[in-house]
Amino acid sequence: MQAELQVEYPSLEISLLAINQIGYEAGMAAIDPSSSLPIVNDNETDNIWATWHAISPEPSQSAWREIHILNAQNEIIHTFSLTTHNLGPGNGFCTDPTHMIQTDCENSGAVWHLNYTYLKQLFIDAATQ
Repeated sequence: MQAELQVEYPSLEISLLAINQIGYEAGMAAIDPSSSLPIVNDNETDNIWATWHAISPEPSQSAWREIHILNAQNEIIHTFSLTTHNLGPGNGFCTDPTHMIQTDCENSGAVWHLNYTYLKQLFIDAATQ
């Protein structure tokens, strides 16, 4: 997505990066070496996860799958859950939450959003605010 955003919106300063939670540095070796996504290892000084309230009293894997979108002041303006909104092809959601199938959604007159396209638009909107 980073490459797409740079090509399609070269004037916008959109940067995607990952934050690795303190204590999970050993898992860095398992990251795909072909990945170009920059990864920052959190530390006690910056304590990014705590600042973003990513650590809950009952730890779950869901915090590992959240995308925080920041504005120019580094404030979180949107959190997008990859657990809820899988980015695989065809996955999406309806503006009418009672319709979970795309054809049912569109037949009801509501709008079906593909998760990937929706997330990409959130980045664009944040960069143009």
